[in-house]
Amino acid sequence: MLDEAFSLFPGGESGPRFGGAGLQMYTLADELSKNQNLDVCWLFNSTSEKIFPNTVTHERIKIYFARDVESLNSLVCSDGSKVAISSIAASAPMLLKRSKQIDAKTILRLANDNDPYRPVPVPGYTSSEILELMKSVDKFVVQNEWQQSKLHDSLKRDSRIIPSVLTFDGMAQPKKKEHILWVASSQPLKQPWYFLDLAKSFPSEKFVMLMPRTYTRTSDFVKSQAEFLPNLGLIDRQIPLSEVQDLFLRAKVFVNTSETEGFPNTFLQAWASMTPVLSLKVNPSEVLTKHNIGFCAQWSFAALKDDLTAVLGNESLQQEVTERAYAYLCSVHSPANVAKQWLSTILEVVNAA
Repeated sequence: MLDEAFSLFPGGESGPRFGGAGLQMYTLADELSKNQNLDVCWLFNSTSEKIFPNTVTHERIKIYFARDVESLNSLVCSDGSKVAISSIAASAPMLLKRSKQIDAKTILRLANDNDPYRPVPVPGYTSSEILELMKSVDKFVVQNEWQQSKLHDSLKRDSRIIPSVLTFDGMAQPKKKEHILWVASSQPLKQPWYFLDLAKSFPSEKFVMLMPRTYTRTSDFVKSQAEFLPNLGLIDRQIPLSEVQDLFLRAKVFVNTSETEGFPNTFLQAWASMTPVLSLKVNPSEVLTKHNIGFCAQWSFAALKDDLTAVLGNESLQQEVTERAYAYLCSVHSPANVAKQWLSTILEVVNAA
């Protein structure tokens, strides 16, 4: 259950923008649906037919809509144990409400690092009320050690770390590397202004920002600044995943400037494209530095500029880092490996007393 994944289904492309959590849930559901012992269903919560028309399809996943009473009843009456899974702490009220309707146990996958203690409020619920509701979730899945520790501090609940998942078809075919890339939403916590400053500092390099327009003030600010940066190309709309991946394939470097994340999908996309990762701050479970598969500037913009200079000027360094990162991706984040961990978690919830 996660409405933001709607636009990833065939027929739903015109729906609301998907985010990292939506992509993760969609990819996980797609992989689990290959298991013949599971019936994988998707339940969309929205009541707006204009936003979510009953036209989306998937060859293996059954689609349900909460507004469709007859359809929902068929899900309620279906045989077998049920486990409802969603992501983002803010979805906890919806997850608990719908799981009660269909008599399902619950798994909540935390997304942003704020989720364990300061979830984003949603209409009808404050952050504190969402945290209180989260106590009723049967099982938590987190993305990194910090989330695991913070969840235990705030709710006294244990959790399981399961890696994010990426579907990829072998090592990327080499393409001409031609730009420095930034990909994120226009939420202020993504801090796109640092990337603008980076573009100013490297006027001879081509920079590309993919920032779908969501938060108007941030979007307007970035657009106004981009007009004065001839070396910066701004894409301020959602584009198909295939086009996103092409941007990664043609990137010399991928830069993350976020204040906080869980485990960025963009790291996985960069590794699959043999593109070095530079991060201003985000380094979940110290993955970049512990495995030597990227660079973290520890909140220092000066260090971020130094890292970019070093990577751009050293092809052998680029190759060493990207080869290690690709091996790590295949070992830890492959669909088969991640789905296996999710399946054992699902069975654990089903069999719990």
